[in-house]
Amino acid sequence: MPWRYLAGTGPRLKCIDQEAMQVYIGPLYLFEWQRSQLDEINRYMHRLSAYISWNMH
Repeated sequence: MPWRYLAGTGPRLKCIDQEAMQVYIGPLYLFEWQRSQLDEINRYMHRLSAYISWNMH
């Protein structure tokens, strides 16, 4: 039976903190562990990601 696990972590950094707007960035590290039903091989993958988010009042 195939299965997949994914775990990740990373900091959230505030770049702009004004009264009307806040901007955050976040670099992320992700680890994926997957087993295929076809070949029954474990695969271990490391990934990097990033995001930007903002709030306006």
